[in-house]
Amino acid sequence: MVSLARHGRSHPLPTAVVLLVVMLLVWLCSISFATTPATVSSPTQVLQHAVLQSLAGTREVELPHLLSPADHLPEGGLVR
Repeated sequence: MVSLARHGRSHPLPTAVVLLVVMLLVWLCSISFATTPATVSSPTQVLQHAVLQSLAGTREVELPHLLSPADHLPEGGLVR
């Protein structure tokens, strides 16, 4: 048993009550952490144009853009 001193007298506090209070506090903390986002994300960005550097040269294209055969080597390349 746990006792609390009040006005010079001790009052027994059952262990079950202490455990119940501790479990309630842990539960409340877990709920608050579960509902808060882990990371703050930046606003969504929608890309509408890109600069394409290809075999045909450098130019601005609208997205989505379908590459033509003149835009890439047949064996592939690197997208940056």
